[in-house]
Amino acid sequence: MKRIAALVLGFFIFLNISLAAQTLTKHPEDKSVSRNLVLENGLKVLLVSDPAFNKSAVSLEVQAGSLMDPEERQGLAHFLEHMLFLGNKKYPEVDEFSTYLDSHGGYTNAFTGEDRSNYHFEIQHDAFDGALDRFSQFFISPLFSSEYTEREINAVHSEHQKNLEQDDWREHQLFKAFYRKEHPANHFATGNIDTLKGVKQDEFIRFYETYYSANRMSLVLLSNKDLDELEKLAREYFLPVKNNNLEKIKYGPDYLEHVKGLRLIKRIPVKDIRELTLTFSTPSFIEYYRTKPEMLVGFCMGHEGKGSLLSFLKSQGLATGLSAGGGNTTTDYGKFVINIKLTQKGVEHYQDVIKYCFSYIALLREKGIPDYLFEEIKHIAELDYTYKYKGEGADRATHLAGNMNHYSPDLAETVDYIYEKLEPGLINSVLKQLTPDNMLCMLTAKGLNTDSIEPYYGTRFSYSVEKGKIYKSIVKPPKINELALPAPNPFLPESVRLLAEQPVNIINEQGIEMWYSQDTTFKRPEATIVLRIKHDKGVVSPTYMAKLSLYTACVNEMLNEIAYPASEAGLDFRFSEDMDGINLIISGYSASIPMLIREIGSRLKSIDLSEQQFNDIKERKIQEWGNFKMGQAWEVARHVSRMIRKEKYFSVDSILAEGKLVELKELKGFTGAL
Repeated sequence: MKRIAALVLGFFIFLNISLAAQTLTKHPEDKSVSRNLVLENGLKVLLVSDPAFNKSAVSLEVQAGSLMDPEERQGLAHFLEHMLFLGNKKYPEVDEFSTYLDSHGGYTNAFTGEDRSNYHFEIQHDAFDGALDRFSQFFISPLFSSEYTEREINAVHSEHQKNLEQDDWREHQLFKAFYRKEHPANHFATGNIDTLKGVKQDEFIRFYETYYSANRMSLVLLSNKDLDELEKLAREYFLPVKNNNLEKIKYGPDYLEHVKGLRLIKRIPVKDIRELTLTFSTPSFIEYYRTKPEMLVGFCMGHEGKGSLLSFLKSQGLATGLSAGGGNTTTDYGKFVINIKLTQKGVEHYQDVIKYCFSYIALLREKGIPDYLFEEIKHIAELDYTYKYKGEGADRATHLAGNMNHYSPDLAETVDYIYEKLEPGLINSVLKQLTPDNMLCMLTAKGLNTDSIEPYYGTRFSYSVEKGKIYKSIVKPPKINELALPAPNPFLPESVRLLAEQPVNIINEQGIEMWYSQDTTFKRPEATIVLRIKHDKGVVSPTYMAKLSLYTACVNEMLNEIAYPASEAGLDFRFSEDMDGINLIISGYSASIPMLIREIGSRLKSIDLSEQQFNDIKERKIQEWGNFKMGQAWEVARHVSRMIRKEKYFSVDSILAEGKLVELKELKGFTGAL
C-alpha cells in the first residue's frame, strides 16, 4: 500500500458573533498603521506602514484613460503610458528607472483603463527613497523624447498582436462595437500601428497637459518605514506635481441604446468555446458601497447550490458553468453581466437559456434578497477583514489606489468589507436595469453562421434584432418551480475553539502518516488540510490519466451544490489529479471544515451521475484538452518541457484521444477499483 501524507494546520480561537451590527476589527497581530492626507497640490495620498512588509511599493493612479482618446487617434492614452517611462529632465537616461529597479530587486508596470491610468512599482526597502525620486519625475518633468516614438508605437502594436488570438480581448472589443456611436465607450482602447501611425510629439504632450493633473491623482505608499517618514517622502517627491485644477470629466451611463427586441451577436471563437453572455448597461454602483446591491444580485444569480439557475440549466443539459455580477467600468457607469458556459445542446437551445435567466430575474423581483443572506455575507466580510491575508507589494498598492480613485481616502482599506444594511429599494434599482430592452447578448461557438468581420481583431460575427416569439418569452418569462433563492448557509462559521496542542505526529502506521501543526505565527481561526493519494507508477498510462481526470471532474460535479455554499462561507476546496495521484486540499475557517469533509468523503467511492450529466462533463473535458495547445505559449512550452524531462508524462493529445473513448459504465468500474 502506498503511503498517504496529510498535513493539518490550524489555530483556533473563540469568536463572539453578532449578526446585528457590523464591526470591522483588525487582527491582533496586524501591526500596520495608515494615514491619509491631501497634499497642497490636491494630490490624494494613502500611507500604510507595516514592519512585516517584505518590500516597499507605490501606486499612482490618474483619472485619465482611453475614453479621452481623440477619435482620430485611438490608443493615445495607452501610448502616453509607455512614453512616461522614457526619461525626464532630472533623469534623462531612457532606462534609468528600470535599471535602478533591476539592481534593487524591484519590479514595475502600468496599465490604461477606460477613465484611469495606473503606474506602480515595488522595491527593496533600502532603495525606496531613490525609486520614489525617479518615479515621481514621470509626473513632474517627462521628456517625451520624439526619438523613441516609433519604438513605442511598435511596443503598443506588439501588445495588440499578442492579444489578437485571445478570445476575451476579441469579445470585449466586439461588444464595444455595438455601443452608441456617439459615446466614447465605443472605441478601440489599446491602439495599434495603424491608429498611432504618424503620431507627433505635440499630440501626446497636449494629451498629458490636458488630462494629467495632481488634483486628479491618487497615490499609495506601502513600506516598513514609519508614517512620518512616509509622509515626508510623499511631500518631498510629489508636492512638485503640477495642479492644473482640472474638473472631473463625466460620462453618461447611456452607452447602450434601449431597443425593443433581443439584440444578438453571434461570434466565432479561436478556441473551442461555447458560451452565452448577457450584458446590461447600468449607472455606476460606487455611491451604494454600504449595501453593494449589484454584488447581492450577482451572488444570487451566480449561486451554484440547490435551486440555483445553474443547477436547473445543468438538469436540462444546457450548461456546465455560470457566473454573474455587476461592476463599475468608470466612476459614472458600469454593467451587469451573466455568462453561461453552454453544452452543445445549450448552443442549439440558447433561446431557452436566455428565457430561464429572465425567469430567475423575475424570481428575484418577486422575492427580494432575504435578510439572512445579507447577514451571512456581512458576517463573512467581517471575518475576512480580520483574518484574510490582504497582500502587499505592488498588487496591494494598486488595489488601494483604485479604491482611492472611487472613494474617499479614509474608505480605501475598508470599503471592500462594508455591508451596513440591506436596502430593498437599491436591489430593485439594479433589477430594473436587467431588462431585455437594456441587454446586448452574445452567443459564442464554432460553426455559427456569420456575415461580418470586426476590424481590429478580425473576429467573424453576425448581428440581429429578434422581435418575435423569443422576445415575448423573455419579456414575460415562465415561472419555474425548481428555481429558488440560496438557502441559509450551513457552513457559516459561528464559533471556533482553541486547540492548545503543539505540533505532533497523530498517526504513523502502514498506509498513512498524519501530522497536526498549530499556527503560532499568524494566529488565524483557519486550517489547511492537504491529502495526496499516490497511485502505483506502474498503472499510469494515457488511458489511466484520462479516466482519472474524468473521475475528478465527476466528483467535483457531484460536490458542486455542497462545495459552492462552502466556498461562500470562506472554505476553499480543490479536488484534482496529476501524474502522481489524487490531490484533496481544503482550507478556510476551521469551524466549518468537518462538515465539508463528511460531505466529500461520502462521494468519493462511486459516481452517482446520469448518462446526460456524464456526457456533459466529458464534453467539457474534451473541450479543455482540445483547447490546450491554443493557450498561453508559456503553458504549452512547460508542458512540452515536462514531456522531455520526465520519465512518465503524457501529451494532452494522447489523453484527449483516450478520453473520447471512455463511457460512464467503464468509469464507474474504474472508480470502484480506485
